[in-house]
Amino acid sequence: MLSINRLPAPPPRPTHWLCKLGWLVTLALGLLTAFLVFRYFTLTSSVKFLTTDAELNRIEVKSLQQQIEAERILTARQIADDTIKGTPEPLVFVRLAPPEASSPRMAAFVAWRAASQTGVFFAEQIPPPAADKEYRLWIETNSQTPISAGEIKVAATGPTQIEFRINDPISPPTRFTITCESKDDTKLSAVVIVLTGAP
Repeated sequence: MLSINRLPAPPPRPTHWLCKLGWLVTLALGLLTAFLVFRYFTLTSSVKFLTTDAELNRIEVKSLQQQIEAERILTARQIADDTIKGTPEPLVFVRLAPPEASSPRMAAFVAWRAASQTGVFFAEQIPPPAADKEYRLWIETNSQTPISAGEIKVAATGPTQIEFRINDPISPPTRFTITCESKDDTKLSAVVIVLTGAP
């Protein structure tokens, strides 16, 4: 009877390196995911920053254009009124902004010439008030109660441009403010400051 010599069974292959490989793959995928998430938020923040920066630049350019227009208007008025003697007095430009930092920014300012007590109010994209409300421009000084420079009527299209004049002598302005208030003076209602700024 023939006897068959069986070969001994091969030793078990080590599997610890497979476990390490799986762990390394998992770690690499986790790091890749974290990197992609980080890049996503970085790019999103960059896009938001660039968008905000572009909007601020647009507002700045618009303000400069409006300042040039304001100087042209007030100089033409002084020439017509024959109030210029020698070199025209430089304009004072006062940037106006909402009192709340979270409010949308807009190109808004007052150009003021003290010699003739004339000015121009400019605003871009200012929303119209409610039907029973109106905007008013107020001039504050150190020695007088706030002086009304009149109603601000919002343009139906395009930027709002209002010329104004103060007839009685006033002290140098310390602040210009746009308020939203009731048209009916007999009604006691809250006065909301829409825009304000100081020289």
